[in-house]
Amino acid sequence: MPQIAIRRAGETGWSTVESTRYPDEAYLQSLLHDSPFLVPFHEFRDAPPDAVVTLREFWLPGAGSSDLVFVDSDGALTVIECKLATNPEARRVVLAQVLEYGSALAGMSYADFNAMASRSLGNVDLADAMAEAVDSEEFDETAFRDAVTENLAAGEAELVIAIDQMNPNLRRLLDYVESRSGGRLKVFALEIQYHATEGLEALVPQIANPAGQLGRGSQPRGSTTNITVEEFRSRLKQITDERVRAGALELLGFCEQRAEWLARGRAGIGFVVSCRGVGRSLLTLEADGGFWINAGGLRDAVGDEPVERLLDDLQALPGFEAIPARRTQMTLKIIPTPQLGIRSVFEGFATAVTSFQGTVRESRLPTDDA
Repeated sequence: MPQIAIRRAGETGWSTVESTRYPDEAYLQSLLHDSPFLVPFHEFRDAPPDAVVTLREFWLPGAGSSDLVFVDSDGALTVIECKLATNPEARRVVLAQVLEYGSALAGMSYADFNAMASRSLGNVDLADAMAEAVDSEEFDETAFRDAVTENLAAGEAELVIAIDQMNPNLRRLLDYVESRSGGRLKVFALEIQYHATEGLEALVPQIANPAGQLGRGSQPRGSTTNITVEEFRSRLKQITDERVRAGALELLGFCEQRAEWLARGRAGIGFVVSCRGVGRSLLTLEADGGFWINAGGLRDAVGDEPVERLLDDLQALPGFEAIPARRTQMTLKIIPTPQLGIRSVFEGFATAVTSFQGTVRESRLPTDDA
């Protein structure tokens, strides 16, 4: 078992203390909720945030309750799921959980996120809670709301599994996810060893799989700098397949022309549409030419019918046959396809998306009062 050396002030000798078990997972969760800076943000961010608002047992529609969601003063989001090494779920299950929570946040509106955050904060508005946490007259509420909105629309959130002791199986799974995604998807393992003796407690927090350890990706996932449209365009121009590159660049141009606004994430661009006056992310573009359709957040805003019609229209196009008939996922991944580089296919895609925009801009949910 890992050990630390400890002594009281004034004593000459050191005592070694082995790591011990937490009383339960709720204890670990409480430690992080009460002391969010136990998370070593400097290991996956350019700099630690000035302040953090912590949300406990945060409800995510369609996914359940995440143990913790942190909101930073710069608008960055962190999803944390706590598991003890003795829990058999501390391998495959916890990885699936944290990925599901991340997908549930993708495309969520600020209004919906704030409503759920307010419940967690005892009916306190999220921006008000952050203003109090920052304790500064320089707090820019508008900039904070915009940053949170952009990160939600782009599906940008740090995913963290907090565990008392890293195990080889979880490490292998996390390394595989990072390597197969080319470093674009990173789930961090926060190992917090617990030591207790004679009324003293000590914690040793560390990121067990630091950013960039596999040598992939030029930008740490924890960077708080969002990509510009021109930087994203430059990355698209590096795609080697000529037709995939042409289709991806045309898609970006289409988004610039048609989106209500573009949400800039750390590595992607979000196409935001107005659904009954509320911005929702329709697409999240990736630098390899692929993109995500953020179906879950759209269904919440406008109901199933217009979303199903859009997916039917897209599925009928060459290159989009992989869109499943059963579409219960919050997000649908569209792999890079050379078909978008074909004029007729792209025009069909543009027509489907434009039609959807027109339908949902002033649409009403079936449950709304007439």
